[in-house]
Amino acid sequence: MELHDQTVKSLCLVYLFTGPKGFVRADAFAGDGRLPFETSRRGIFAIGDVRAGSTKRVAAAVGEGAQLVATLHMYLTQAVDRLRIMIGPALEVAHG
Repeated sequence: MELHDQTVKSLCLVYLFTGPKGFVRADAFAGDGRLPFETSRRGIFAIGDVRAGSTKRVAAAVGEGAQLVATLHMYLTQAVDRLRIMIGPALEVAHG
């Protein structure tokens, strides 16, 4: 086993749900309150060979990466919106 493989496996065992073969569980389709390619940890995404159910092909990984760009934009927009909701009242008080 290569060092890279061991590192990925260790991270997955500690932080992320994996399938029976050790690949990270992250569906390509949104569901269960998750965004496409989002893992069991909010804000952590998995694509390509490390993702359970992927085809383990370079072209497929590139396509998943391209899809993930839109998902990341959506995630960051939602994060900014949540932050505005949380700190909005404090900003209004500070700027009176």
